Amino acid sequence: MSPYIDCFNKRTIITAAVMGKHLEVLEYILSFKYKPKDSADVEQLQKMLLDSDKIGNTPLHYAYALNEPKMRDLLRDYEPTMKHALSMK
Repeated sequence: MSPYIDCFNKRTIITAAVMGKHLEVLEYILSFKYKPKDSADVEQLQKMLLDSDKIGNTPLHYAYALNEPKMRDLLRDYEPTMKHALSMK
């Protein structure tokens, strides 16, 4: 299943993992080495991590609201890693 798929209320599978407090699922999703095929793919990956849901929250917002420090760290650390990987294509 693609991590880009939006589920209920414009939430992605990453947001669902955070809201469900499923650290292992979040680690699994973020462990994949995504190889974007074009700029649209890059935009979708960034959207998955940075876009807000229907009520204006991102996965990182939920990690803070639910007091999940490991998830917060994982999400914060993943963004620069993603940017570096995308710049090397």
